[in-house]
Amino acid sequence: MSPAAESTGVSAKAGAFDTASLFVADKAASAEAANTVATLAKKEGVEFFGAIKLNEALVQALNDNKNPATREAACAAISTICEQGAGQLLEPYIISSDANAPFSILLETFADKEKAVKDAAIAAVKAIVQVMNPWATAVILPAILEQVKTAGKWQVKTGCLEVLQQLITSAPNQVGQATQDLISILAGAVRDTKWDVRKAVKVTLECATKLVDNKDIEQLIPALIKSLLNPIEELPKTITLLSATTFISEVTAPAMSLIAPLLVRGLDHPSAAVKRKVCVIADNMSKLVDSEYTVRPFLPQLLPRLIKMGETMGDPEACLICNRAVATLRRIGRVPEGSDGTNLPPLKIAEGPHITTNLVALVKTNGGAIVEQVNPALAYAGVLAASLVNAHNFDQDTWQDELVPYMELALPGVNSLLAVGKLLQKKADEAERGHVKYPDEEEGEDLCNIEHFDLASSTRLLLYNANIRLKRGHHYGLCGRNGLDKSAFLSALGDAQLINSRSNLAVRTFYVQQDVDESMSILDSVLLDKRLQASEQEIRRNLQSVGLNVVLQSHSVGSLSAENKMRLGLARAVLSKADIILLDEPTNHLDVLNVDWVVNYLTSLTTCTSIIVSHDSDFLNRTITDVLYLNNFKLNRYPGGLHAFAREVPAVRGFLRL
Repeated sequence: MSPAAESTGVSAKAGAFDTASLFVADKAASAEAANTVATLAKKEGVEFFGAIKLNEALVQALNDNKNPATREAACAAISTICEQGAGQLLEPYIISSDANAPFSILLETFADKEKAVKDAAIAAVKAIVQVMNPWATAVILPAILEQVKTAGKWQVKTGCLEVLQQLITSAPNQVGQATQDLISILAGAVRDTKWDVRKAVKVTLECATKLVDNKDIEQLIPALIKSLLNPIEELPKTITLLSATTFISEVTAPAMSLIAPLLVRGLDHPSAAVKRKVCVIADNMSKLVDSEYTVRPFLPQLLPRLIKMGETMGDPEACLICNRAVATLRRIGRVPEGSDGTNLPPLKIAEGPHITTNLVALVKTNGGAIVEQVNPALAYAGVLAASLVNAHNFDQDTWQDELVPYMELALPGVNSLLAVGKLLQKKADEAERGHVKYPDEEEGEDLCNIEHFDLASSTRLLLYNANIRLKRGHHYGLCGRNGLDKSAFLSALGDAQLINSRSNLAVRTFYVQQDVDESMSILDSVLLDKRLQASEQEIRRNLQSVGLNVVLQSHSVGSLSAENKMRLGLARAVLSKADIILLDEPTNHLDVLNVDWVVNYLTSLTTCTSIIVSHDSDFLNRTITDVLYLNNFKLNRYPGGLHAFAREVPAVRGFLRL
């Protein structure tokens, strides 16, 4: 059945349901009607709520100032629909930042004169927050925070603070990305004239600080909260504690949002000693900020003050530290020389309607049928995708898990996975544009130089529209966050035909792995390997050169220790006359001396190239000439070792364990 025909069927069945039954004074009857509407929606699909005009009915009932029973029933109906398993079908209708939509009106209802109505409204919003997709946080959080900041009625503020506590629990990662606004507004609300609000703010602030995952400041959080609540008395003491802290953990948005306001206040403090300590903190902390997106919101306040400090302080050592912090913040925040960070162009924000348009086009391109009026679930999928893009999250599994269920609600029977995958590729491609790339015009022989290269394993996309350029004699460390299946990348590259079919060169690759019959002798396993291009004499000589003497060569492969198996694998790679050797965790189970041997052996290979995956940062730093960074389906090269790479891409410090 076509989507248009399905829509007609839903409309016909919707005509049999009267939304007025949801709002009758008899609570048992209204509860039964809410259960019925939830059951019908689960049976008929996401368009059912639109067909019965549920949003319009809820708005009318919530605005019925003469009848508190109607308002309470409207709130209760929302809670029941969520509790009865139809929340996912309700989300596309109820999650909205529109001031005239049910969600915004529910927030205002927190100040209802009738306690039963107020409690029902808070329960309804908390029910929505509990069942909604966490990536919808970006839609509703601004409305909640605005009420905390500006609401004229204290009951609205306390209700919103209670919802915030639930949201922090239900969507911690998504709220964590918005902690700049959250902490700022909570810090302002602690001085509210109403004691009930101040009390609720303190509880919410304590909940919010649980989002901070930085072990360096974990013990200082109570002091940080005190400074936010009572900056005049507590600030100097907290700055002293922070200046004595050794920062070794990645600084993410929650930690930055908690500390940056204190640094700004410290730079405005009359005490020169406090200012010097702030410079030390800024220098130590800024080196560990995870990305430009974390630091950018704070640069307009931090950077001008630090620049002024560096120009006016009489203490040469303090000036040096201050200028060092300025240089680090410039680099991480991508602030041009000469700018003080106050005139940076705004970061590009993805919009739900625009992405929905992209989705519709991709569905049509891939054979899906779409009715003229976009299904609410499809529009909502666009909103969620926009949140993922704005969070710079291009994880393939996350996109599939979070978007496909809503696509399937909108378009049952259509292969939504393909459209979501294409959208992910498009947005990841756009995100990579403008990033600093190192030129590959170095001297040396090209082993391959391929543009617009796609690569996939059996389960996931690895590269899309990527460029690969490898030089002979270079040793590349392949890096990327956990979960990217770097081993699958090596395995795919092990098929030289993938490279040769896109290149004018005949490249030989060798993936070092335990793929031989362990019952065979070492010598026989090498002699019978058809990939190797060497005489028996050369094979024997090469095996001896890696420490596998004549006696060992007669032993079975299965009897070898871990280090000797690695030596055998490297010998086979060299004997295959490989141009590119691929190694996956080559130092696993090796002691220090054998790791040293692998380092020396690989760095001595000047005529072939290696690509290495390893969790051993020290080993990589001693071996590699370049880093290949697998990110957003691209492969970007960074010259030098891991520390140089981490200076350019701070976000990688976490998984590199530097």
